[in-house]
Amino acid sequence: MSLTSEQIAALEARGITVEFDPPGGIIFRDQQGNQIYDFSGGMGPQGVLYFTEQTLNESYESVKSWIVGDITDNQALAIANLVTFIGAENFINSDLLFGINDIMKQPAGPSRDVFMEFTSRMFLPWHIDSNGAESQYLLGMREWERQLFLTPDEVPLPVRPNASPGDNSFFQAAEQIRLAREEYFAG
Repeated sequence: MSLTSEQIAALEARGITVEFDPPGGIIFRDQQGNQIYDFSGGMGPQGVLYFTEQTLNESYESVKSWIVGDITDNQALAIANLVTFIGAENFINSDLLFGINDIMKQPAGPSRDVFMEFTSRMFLPWHIDSNGAESQYLLGMREWERQLFLTPDEVPLPVRPNASPGDNSFFQAAEQIRLAREEYFAG
């Protein structure tokens, strides 16, 4: 679905805000807080989070007993999102889980940070679609999960409401998270 500027203006005149969630999602909100998400043109980062909270909880519950030690909320969200797409069995048998459990054995400090960076890259190979083809959409999602995994819970995650179409892909959202993390540690 695409909207003209006239259609957006007419909706806003009736108290309905329109947010774009590229690559093709559109969120409509009224003044009472009711929301409708149109994903007929695709789903962006906000839509993934909006629609999959329950699925994410179920996905994380299906694998959390395999994770040794405590992980952050951001790490849990990144893992849950990945598991939603690849399945619990694939995650449980992955090098990524092995790497995460290896991180938990490392004392805090530079050595653990190196393990964390290396392990986070293990999200990236999971970008092949159901037809066996490489998917830029899935690669962007994996990069977003990777950046989320690396980001401590104390870092405010950037959210860019009212993004324009093409303005907030998973690659761009991942970069925003990375920059927010760098700013947090620099500041």
